[in-house]
Amino acid sequence: MQIRSITIVSAIVAGLLLSGSVHAASITWSNVRNIAGPGTTTVTTTKTVMFGGPGNNVTITNGTNDVSTQGTQVFGVNYSGTPGSTFPYDLTINNQNFRASRDTSAFPVSYTTTGLAETYAFFGTPGAAGQSYGNFDSGGVGPATDYTLSNGQFSFSPTGTITLGNLTMGNKYLLQFWVSDARGGGTLATRVETLTSSTGGDTNVPTLAYEAPGSIDGQWVTGTFTADSTGAQTLILAASNTNPSTGDGGSAQVNLLQLRDITGVPEPTSLGLAACAALGLLARRRRA
Repeated sequence: MQIRSITIVSAIVAGLLLSGSVHAASITWSNVRNIAGPGTTTVTTTKTVMFGGPGNNVTITNGTNDVSTQGTQVFGVNYSGTPGSTFPYDLTINNQNFRASRDTSAFPVSYTTTGLAETYAFFGTPGAAGQSYGNFDSGGVGPATDYTLSNGQFSFSPTGTITLGNLTMGNKYLLQFWVSDARGGGTLATRVETLTSSTGGDTNVPTLAYEAPGSIDGQWVTGTFTADSTGAQTLILAASNTNPSTGDGGSAQVNLLQLRDITGVPEPTSLGLAACAALGLLARRRRA
């Protein structure tokens, strides 16, 4: 009877642990970086198959260099296609695909959001003319050459979530996230956003500025995690304002997002150690 009781209790505890699990694994974040532009990569825009659009497809020759190409891209999204104001376009930046948020079914990874129900396509051209993020549309005839980060999805509240599903348990992933609000001035200049996994326990939790210091361009960050048994990663966006006197509590927002499978890709530290080992071996051979 005692053994049976212990077995039953163990099963109950295991069930509670499983039922209490959340759709995420802890994330190790890099340092936040300012959005850089103009770049030297190429951006192309293509009318989505599902929704079409006006004008012609456009190639942009000054795309931002911020886009990671580590490992294999398994998801990428841009937020063009605000209903009633413009049409969704798919983007290819440095040969990496960012589908319009209304047409992401081509990727193996699924995408859902909560709270981020609003879209905006009028952020305007930030910084110097010719940067790769700005005007959402060129006179109704397709994307202008300043396009990439001009569109965003946001919440009227300070919080929102993004869930990426259909992940492979045990695989290592890199998440890259951009936020930018180039309208400038007022409460916008002091808006910030903190990113965390819903599990918690993240390393180097990032807070991104919608307008980076000394600029009206925003910021981006990458984070790595190993997918757990849920096969999903839920990202919590928590916006605020560094200037409480504005009376602005912030608005959760995302302008560009991608996920990459980096399973088996050596860490930079590992590469450095391998290089040192190779140099040591070479030196030893020379001495011999």
